[in-house]
Amino acid sequence: MGTATLRSILELCMQYIPTTATAFEKLRSEAKVHRRSSGLAHSQALEAVAVAHGYANWKHVTTCRDETAAQPSSQAHQLKAESAGSSEITTAPQGGSFSSPRDSWVIARLDVSKLAPGLYSYSITYGGHELLADEGFESISDAIYSAADITGPILGFEVAYSGVSAGTFPLDYLRADPQEVASRAVEMVAELHAAAR
Repeated sequence: MGTATLRSILELCMQYIPTTATAFEKLRSEAKVHRRSSGLAHSQALEAVAVAHGYANWKHVTTCRDETAAQPSSQAHQLKAESAGSSEITTAPQGGSFSSPRDSWVIARLDVSKLAPGLYSYSITYGGHELLADEGFESISDAIYSAADITGPILGFEVAYSGVSAGTFPLDYLRADPQEVASRAVEMVAELHAAAR
C-alpha cells in the first residue's frame, strides 16, 4: 500500500467519532479483557481495541470522548437528520452531535467463515487491512450480528461467506435482520457451487 493511501486512511480515521463516557468505558473494559487473553501490554491492548472499533489509535478515542463531552447539551437530543439532496450526514448519538461529509464514511468488508460444524468466525477489513476478527459463533447470523456492533466511521459492510459476496448492507439492517443476510449468503454460495458443476 502506498504512503499516500495509508495517509488517506489515517486521516479518515482521525475524524470525529461521537464517543460517550459509557462507550469509552466499554472500550477500556474490552481492552482489559483483550490484554488478559492475549498477553499484550496494557497500552498495546488499548491501541488494538481502538483500531478494531474504527479509531486511529487510543489517543483518538480520548480526543473524541472529550469532544463529545464538550458538545452543548441542547444538541444532545437532536435526531438523526439528513436534508434532501444534502451531502451531509448529521447525527446526535448519545449526547453529541456529528456532521461529516458523506464520503468520510466507509464500507468495510465482513468475511464470515465456517471453522467447523456450528462454529464460525468473522474478519472485518478495510483497504486490505484487518480491523477486527473474532470467532466462536454458533451461526453465520450470530457472527454477522456481532460484527455489526462496531463503532467508528463504518456505514456498512460488503458481506461475504466462504469468500463469496452476498451484497452490501448498512449496519442498521445487519443488526435488525442478520438471519436474512445469513440466508442470502448461504444461498449465494450454493448457487455458485451448483453453477460450477
